[in-house]
This record gives sequence, C-alpha cells and structure tokens, in this order.
Amino acid sequence: MKRGSVYDGRLNLAVDVGFGKLAGARDLTFHANMFQIHGGGLSRGALLNFMDVSGIEALPSTRRYEAWFERKWGTKLAFARGSSRPIQNS
Repeated sequence: MKRGSVYDGRLNLAVDVGFGKLAGARDLTFHANMFQIHGGGLSRGALLNFMDVSGIEALPSTRRYEAWFERKWGTKLAFARGSSRPIQNS
C-alpha cells in the first residue's frame, strides 16, 4: 500500500435518433450507449491488488454498451434488433 491520490472517471454517452423526419421512416428509432473509463484506479495505483474497490474501476478504454434499431406498430407492438451486451472497442 502507498500514499497518494488517484482519479477514476466514467463518461457515459447515449443517443436516440428518430428516423421519421430524417428519412421518412415513421416509428423507426435507433439507440446507442457507450462509455469511456479513465483514471489510474485506486486498486492498481495505490493498493496494488486485484480486487476492485470502486464500482467504476477498470482498465481505461472506450466501450459500446448497447446499440439497436426499433420499429413500432401502434402502441402495443414493437420489434428491436441489435446488441445489448458490453462490447469492448480496443
């Protein structure tokens, strides 16, 4: 263990695009969510262990968390196609 200061951060970006006015495809939307983790990390930088002590601590990287297209028919039926699992973009 050593004395010092550390910085951890997570930037979360989300976008929703409706294609009604853009392409004339009414009731079609696109959703994407990504995050960027940055900082040295308390566990690696100060405690020198492998057990994370922070909920956002990870190796610095940018990751796409989810992305999909969704088509709605009225208010009771919708179909979505895409990915909703973390995918690392190295």
